[in-house]
Amino acid sequence: MNLPSNNAKIYLGKSVNNQPISASYADLMAQHLLVVGQTGSGKSTSLKQVINQLQGHDLTNIIFDPTGEYSQDLPNCITYTIGQNAFVDLTNQDARQLLVLWDLDWPDFLVKKLQSAIVALRIQNMNYPGQAKTLTKLNLKISQYQTWQRKLALFGHDYPLHLLAEQLIQEFVVPLANEQADYSYLGQELDHQAIRHYWPQILALQELLGNPLSSRIFHLSQPNGQVVQYDLSFILSKFENSLNQKRSLVLNLSNLQSYPHIQQNVISFLMDQILYQRINSTCRRPVAIVIDEAHRYLPVNQPLAQSGIFHLLREGRKFSLSLLMSTQSSLDIPAQLRGQFHTRLVHNLQTKEEVEHLPSSAKLDQLKVGQAVLFRQNNQSPVINIQQFNR
Repeated sequence: MNLPSNNAKIYLGKSVNNQPISASYADLMAQHLLVVGQTGSGKSTSLKQVINQLQGHDLTNIIFDPTGEYSQDLPNCITYTIGQNAFVDLTNQDARQLLVLWDLDWPDFLVKKLQSAIVALRIQNMNYPGQAKTLTKLNLKISQYQTWQRKLALFGHDYPLHLLAEQLIQEFVVPLANEQADYSYLGQELDHQAIRHYWPQILALQELLGNPLSSRIFHLSQPNGQVVQYDLSFILSKFENSLNQKRSLVLNLSNLQSYPHIQQNVISFLMDQILYQRINSTCRRPVAIVIDEAHRYLPVNQPLAQSGIFHLLREGRKFSLSLLMSTQSSLDIPAQLRGQFHTRLVHNLQTKEEVEHLPSSAKLDQLKVGQAVLFRQNNQSPVINIQQFNR
């Protein structure tokens, strides 16, 4: 079997003189590809044509589909829909990572309490596997708890995540405030004043964990019915490290559209998972990661340096990971990100600032629907009539 090659020719379309225009995978994708153009200019057509060519050359490609469009339009796809047949496994994440994913902004004191709650639930799951119980810390000997903590290192990290808010309350145990206090215990009563102070945050967490959609997305409890759910990190690892029989992997994230910040955070998390798995693998097969209208999914509440998209753009090339991203205007994305794209496929642009940003002899504001110009380093192609993708 011939392995896919960086020299594979990606056919884009024809020039106005009817000459075919192609680019090698290395020239087009190895330095990341940004597809730019106003709404209706043909960006989606370009993306689907490139994906079709990647499939034809058996080049691994993973499509992040926040709206569900690509799940419906593309043939030869293996589709996993988050909240239906796929979930995001959070049991290995620490408290701060969970809060970032869930778009919850908590003070450091409460973050530490949440981390303690995670450890407690892991201990209880170790002692009573599969029973989904909280750990009562009232009148629990410190020595006993420390013994369990040491033993925990020998066991897995699974725990009933849906009980996290209930367990958090148990983390507010304190000694009695009189001469009857026994400091050999973790605590003898709950600090009700502190619990009342942080009650809004505890309730917000409980509401999120009790939401049926959150339950399906993060596998907080066993889903009803016959639908089997698969961990997306496992799916990504299997797909990016094997030949895929001319298919695409589509991650349908449309169930998260009602929670835009969580959707952004999940996309960032999964991008980091792809990069982390590739760093820890010997596989260097080229992988193209596709995301349409990506400016919608860049971080708003976190610094750009914490974004999985930024990490993949900056580090992915070392590990044969390429990002194919589209946006209405390159000025919609931060300069730090723009600088990571060495190749751009530009459709019709109407803003003066955008046109002046590109050293082009072509009249980019006069391109027709489906026409584009390819920029690589300091070179540009003739105007391309992008091949219309046929399902």
